[in-house]
Amino acid sequence: MKQILLVSILSLICGGLGIAGGWFAGLEKGKSFVQEKEEDHDDHEKPAISEIALENMGIIVGPAKLSSFSKYRTIPAVVEELVTTSQPVFTPVSGHIEKVLVKEYELIKKKQVVVSLIRDAIPRIDLTLTGDILKPATEELHESFAKFRRAVKNLEILEAELQRIQKYSKSEITDAYPILPKKRIIELNYEITRAKQEITITQEELVRHGLSESQIEAGKLGKIPRIDAQIWNRTLKSHGLWPSTAEKLYQVLPEDIQKLHWTMATISELVAAGLVKRDLYMWLKKNRAVGKHFLEIGGLLQRGNSLDKIRHMYDLNAFDSIVKINAPDNADSWDVEEILIKEHQSVEEGQHLITLKNPKHLYLVARPEGSERNLILNALQNNVKVQASPLLEKEGPTLEDLEIENIVSDKKTGAMRAYIQIQNEVFKIHSSVVKRRTWKLRTKQQYILRVPTETMEKVYVFPKDAVTEDGPSKIMFLQNGDHFRPIEVKVLYQDHESVVISNKADIFPGDIVVYQGAFALGLALKSSSGADAGHGHGHGH
Repeated sequence: MKQILLVSILSLICGGLGIAGGWFAGLEKGKSFVQEKEEDHDDHEKPAISEIALENMGIIVGPAKLSSFSKYRTIPAVVEELVTTSQPVFTPVSGHIEKVLVKEYELIKKKQVVVSLIRDAIPRIDLTLTGDILKPATEELHESFAKFRRAVKNLEILEAELQRIQKYSKSEITDAYPILPKKRIIELNYEITRAKQEITITQEELVRHGLSESQIEAGKLGKIPRIDAQIWNRTLKSHGLWPSTAEKLYQVLPEDIQKLHWTMATISELVAAGLVKRDLYMWLKKNRAVGKHFLEIGGLLQRGNSLDKIRHMYDLNAFDSIVKINAPDNADSWDVEEILIKEHQSVEEGQHLITLKNPKHLYLVARPEGSERNLILNALQNNVKVQASPLLEKEGPTLEDLEIENIVSDKKTGAMRAYIQIQNEVFKIHSSVVKRRTWKLRTKQQYILRVPTETMEKVYVFPKDAVTEDGPSKIMFLQNGDHFRPIEVKVLYQDHESVVISNKADIFPGDIVVYQGAFALGLALKSSSGADAGHGHGHGH
């Protein structure tokens, strides 16, 4: 019995010694970098790590810099277009599409021709106020001349008849009875008087039609004058429809346009309607090339189009028979977003032909809720700079130094909307037969808006992978040649991207520290040196 008890006691003692030895051995092998640093007396050189090994582990180093860091709150945001991002192209006149000169999604320059259009005829002016005056000069002139010629011929016949009768109304013998009674002579004189009156009336009628005295005299011989601008001019003057303003307007027109009968008719109709204004005269005077389209301009004015609209049509080449429709010039370049027409298609004035887009300027729109509202309002009031990063990493660029421009309420829901204007950049231009480009920012991209809530000054800001844990301690690694020394640091703030270190750490501006891969480097150092992984030289400044 005593022997069994002795054996049991010896077994317990040996087991306890074994456990204690293993515990001390494990304790010695699992020393932290902090413990090793406390025991480090610079008696050993830290193990070196080759550049290839560093690359394989993804180790990245860089200089330490003091900077500021802002804590922030995140708010969802989305990329949206400005009103001016998309630009529709309209046709200034009706007609038929001759050619579509661009391809879908093509990159084009400003003012580049995108469509050619065969223009429909622009109706000329209607003679609604002067028709009763001018139409006789063309339609009834021959009838008036016929009446005049009949009156002249009738007078000639009557005068000849009177002369013949007078020969027989007197006897050569004294006191003899006349062969013909004097009654017939009196009747002929009356008829001659009436014939002369008819001639006078028809002459006045011809004058009203615009004929000159010489032309009327020539008409007695059967010569009917050709209707020209001067005839219409005299006709209009006689009716008070050719004032000095009409003459001034007429004189600034090109000569070939002046010779057209319809030119005077157009001017007189505009005068009668009160549409001859100084700005019309000055436009035609300063831009003589405009005058060749005067008949079309008159028709447009009569139909209620303003002179400003007509000027705009002229600037768009809308009076040409083949209208070249250009891309607008309010951007340096455009992407053809959508083509809405086909060649040979009939289109109406103002019809939407093509949609162009230039997303160089966009909005980042946040919709804050709850306490986020006050945060956004404070940022707007105090001009706080905000940041934004894509919801999905690498889907878009990180946006810095943004300012909230304005805050509005949604018209339907009343929800707050905060607008931030952002600059877009070209991601790539694909050059082939047709140039097309891709932008870094695209509409409906989701972003995370970062609004600062607190700013820390004179701190070190590193990527989150610059710090690793060693027990309860936070560790960074300082590079010294091809060796690395662990440094315990105080973390002021840490998130999924960055870590903020106090400037009281054993780090000075300019020191080369590990930016990325601290965890892997720590494992490598422990693995290569065991308990001596943290031993090495001190850090001097």
